[in-house]
Amino acid sequence: MKNLFEQFMSLHGFVRLLIVLAATFVISLLVKLLFGVKFKKHRTTTIFGMIGSILIFLIWFAGIVYALMQIGVDTTSILVGAGITGIILGLGSESLIADVLAGISLILDKDFQVGDTVAIDDFRGEVVAMGMRTVSIRDIAGNVNIIRNSTIESVINQSKGTPLTVARFPVSRDERLEDVEEMVEKAIDTV
Repeated sequence: MKNLFEQFMSLHGFVRLLIVLAATFVISLLVKLLFGVKFKKHRTTTIFGMIGSILIFLIWFAGIVYALMQIGVDTTSILVGAGITGIILGLGSESLIADVLAGISLILDKDFQVGDTVAIDDFRGEVVAMGMRTVSIRDIAGNVNIIRNSTIESVINQSKGTPLTVARFPVSRDERLEDVEEMVEKAIDTV
């Protein structure tokens, strides 16, 4: 193993940069495959997706910094600059932080999850994705509404509990009770 490391270090910086970027790409693909698996429980799929996104970001950041080190770039200033930029962005992006904290709260509270039918504000549909910043809901016509997590104040989850179905049909006063019961049975079978 030491011999392999010495051979790697003896390569020219640009070749090492390409090798590091290729390795970063492969590792990020493996993480996408691992964390992109669909589970029976939608909540598990959502949490795995969020963890996968964070890991992919960290892998690419570390890979790029290490690749730059291979061609002789002083990465100390980049890391310090990233830290300062992070602080500035953190202070300047209150809505982003509010969205992320609300997203974590939504997932941990289990109020709704991917696959549930919900009503948020005046939009009703199936939750197709839950992320750190947004929730995506598809209505019956196929329209997808993307809602920022921090703007969600109340949710009606129509997937929890027993659904109610109403079937209305006209019955005259002259109908026999047996005929009405038969009509109700047919309506129940239809519904």
